[in-house]
Amino acid sequence: GLAPERVLGHNGAVLQGDLAGERLTALTGLDGLKLAAAAALYLLVVRRVPLEDLGVKARFDAPAALGMALAVLVERRMLGPQLVVCPVSVLTNWRSEISRFAPVLQVKVLGMSGREELVKDLSAGEVLLTSYGLLQSESELLSSVNFATAVLDEAHIIKNMATKTSKASMQLNARFRIALTG
Repeated sequence: GLAPERVLGHNGAVLQGDLAGERLTALTGLDGLKLAAAAALYLLVVRRVPLEDLGVKARFDAPAALGMALAVLVERRMLGPQLVVCPVSVLTNWRSEISRFAPVLQVKVLGMSGREELVKDLSAGEVLLTSYGLLQSESELLSSVNFATAVLDEAHIIKNMATKTSKASMQLNARFRIALTG
């Protein structure tokens, strides 16, 4: 099979990372992260390389999925504001991982006050982090924004289409959507 720690990227740059491991690292910083994610997606989708051949047992683990989502957010940052919806329990983790691995992104957190002003002032290069609870309660406000990208972490939360949370997620205006499940 393929060695997951060595993936050839754009222009032959050799990236180092373990697609199923704890960290996805690259020789070329953020560009490397973007290229590693693109290379992995290329292998999976275009070449149809089985996950097992990439060193992944049944599915991508959380760090690899997070790394790919961050790479997409970085790549699409200038197309408009972006949204990450996740359970409250992992919101702090998203914030710290974006700061650590994608510092070019400005993080805004939808909190207890000033929500309307915060959402209306979003611009390209910014990522709005929010919980599924606030997605549901602020559905009208969030659906008024044209997001370049929307990432739904722990997307099994919206699998029941009859729930208010699922309906709120379907009302989001986003040109590109990513659903992460575990």
